[in-house]
Amino acid sequence: MQTLVTVIIPAYNAESTVEAAVRSALCKNACAVEVVAVDDGSSDGTLAVLTSLCGESEQLKVYSKPNGGVSSARNFGLERASGKYIMFLDADDEFLPGSVNKAAEYAETNGADITMFGYETTSDAGRIDFFPPFSGRLEGRQTVFEKIIYPIAFAGLNGYMGSVCSGIFRKSIIDRAGLRFDERVKIAEDTLFFVSYLVGCESAEAKSEIIRIYNLADGSATKKYNPFLEENNRVLDAELKKTVLGAGLPYTDGIAGNRAVASVISLIVNETRHGNPNGFFESAKIIRGIIKKNRDEVKKCVPNGKTLAAKKLIAMCPAAGIAFFAIRKIQAARGVSF
Repeated sequence: MQTLVTVIIPAYNAESTVEAAVRSALCKNACAVEVVAVDDGSSDGTLAVLTSLCGESEQLKVYSKPNGGVSSARNFGLERASGKYIMFLDADDEFLPGSVNKAAEYAETNGADITMFGYETTSDAGRIDFFPPFSGRLEGRQTVFEKIIYPIAFAGLNGYMGSVCSGIFRKSIIDRAGLRFDERVKIAEDTLFFVSYLVGCESAEAKSEIIRIYNLADGSATKKYNPFLEENNRVLDAELKKTVLGAGLPYTDGIAGNRAVASVISLIVNETRHGNPNGFFESAKIIRGIIKKNRDEVKKCVPNGKTLAAKKLIAMCPAAGIAFFAIRKIQAARGVSF
């Protein structure tokens, strides 16, 4: 039987969580599924757990490679995937029971280039559910841009992240465009791949169903201080712009301003992360420099709501930026997750 869905799971030092992730992706007595689990040079027992699971299911294929990061592991998996559709799952997350089979059935029935689903986040702060920024069916690349790409990647209008783990993709589109994850981008690599895929979509469908549990672990890459975040954001924004313009879609000054605001806010928050070697006053100095460097681009932002207006103020005014940093720093010290 031809494989209908390939689920790609990159795993790095995920000994305690990877078994649950893999089991959630396996579909017994359902559609033809293969799970491609890529051990990305783990130094714990991740590979041993995956190897053990291989004996339980022929659907599971396990590979091991030197550590190269999540993008490298996903690309490794894409090169070995045989499914008509591709789904992704992180090794510390889980699909809800039957989700892979359900997603495949929807994709086969609706014929859309991408079908998107809701997900729930779990953390010490509790559970929050997120859903796509549209409902029903979309037709046409311009509509896909306006209803999905713009609100998620460029305007921050919806808490729904552009995560590749919340949709089912057609492998033919990935192959036709030669899409791979940009291994230079360590934070928000999902967003770049997501946008690169969507600019080639003529149709999209959203389902108001939750298929995935997204565990916001304190040790995840988004929770730790990243000394290379500024360069990461520079590459990300340049590639997003190149991707959108290359598809003949609009990349306005307003979009550039929105991206600049998002970058500055992320850099300020980064100064509050665990592992930051800078003291308070050194971080404040860094923040002033970041705001000064990006002020011209930030000015282009046209706020379309109170939240973005507040973020623009923080990204333009050193005093506001440092005050925001101080509040976040206090919250982090008290264990408030963000």
